[in-house]
Amino acid sequence: MFRGGSNDPVQKAIRSMQLIGFLSGAVGVLVAYVLGIANPYQLYRKYFFLGGVAVWMAPGIVYLVASSLLRKGNSAGVIIGLVAAGFQGICALAVVIGQFVLRPISAVPVFLGVIWLAAMIELLLELRRAFIEMRLRS
Repeated sequence: MFRGGSNDPVQKAIRSMQLIGFLSGAVGVLVAYVLGIANPYQLYRKYFFLGGVAVWMAPGIVYLVASSLLRKGNSAGVIIGLVAAGFQGICALAVVIGQFVLRPISAVPVFLGVIWLAAMIELLLELRRAFIEMRLRS
């Protein structure tokens, strides 16, 4: 753990949601623009744009809002974060499974999907600890 860090589960959940929210939002903007708007294949533009917004950008914004609520002491932030992380975890699992079902199998999307899934599992565990801590405090 880094110096000056807090062992408080709520503070860890806030930091985790802020980091994942920023990264998820940035990836969403990147996917929506590069694979959506700037895609040379007109047929696939709307699918990649909607996928980038729905799977990455919107949950990223939700994480940032949830971390703000949690910072103010509102336990709804934990619930909102759990729902968003569960949704993104399902999407990550679909990416990993899809790579083994669809051909050709590429190592990079499998690796990125597994890392994404691991991050969502870790976030779910952090949010669970924060939820338990908030219930004990009240």
